[in-house]
Amino acid sequence: FGQAASVLFPRRGPNPVQIDNRALDGFMERFKKRGCQDLDCEKCRYCHQWADKVVKIDPTWKEKMEAIYKDLLCDIDGGSFWDPYHKTVADAPEAARRLVGMMRR
Repeated sequence: FGQAASVLFPRRGPNPVQIDNRALDGFMERFKKRGCQDLDCEKCRYCHQWADKVVKIDPTWKEKMEAIYKDLLCDIDGGSFWDPYHKTVADAPEAARRLVGMMRR
């Protein structure tokens, strides 16, 4: 899984994603008037607009993550992401036979 696995582990150093909590003041007011379960998020874009305003992402980190996720999604879509799993499953019967043999000794 190589580089793709790096997104699963905690980062060291400053967080590249910052949310200005104070800038969220007023965000919930809209939901007091109207819920959103019947809306299409892409048409409404209320949350998107707020996120654009309050979430700051380090551009270097974002570029790196976009490349990793693009590769990961291509591997998943193309099937190569699952190759290690398929190899493990294919090797399992032989590994089980060896283990049983070791236990009988």
